[in-house]
Amino acid sequence: MQPNIGKIDLAVRIFVAIVFSSLFFTKSVNMATAQILLGLGGYLVFTSVLSYCPIYAYFKIDTRK
Repeated sequence: MQPNIGKIDLAVRIFVAIVFSSLFFTKSVNMATAQILLGLGGYLVFTSVLSYCPIYAYFKIDTRK
């Protein structure tokens, strides 16, 4: 697993995960949508921690400089 997520991409992923989590915990969206957003947010945090995104690897995308 070679890292394929750059610093800017990592920061955007963390920010989006925080927004998704806040929508879930404040119940701003219906429950089904909130659970989907929480799952996506968890995926974004997980890939940020690893600095590796399997979707990027599949499409041969690398956001590091």
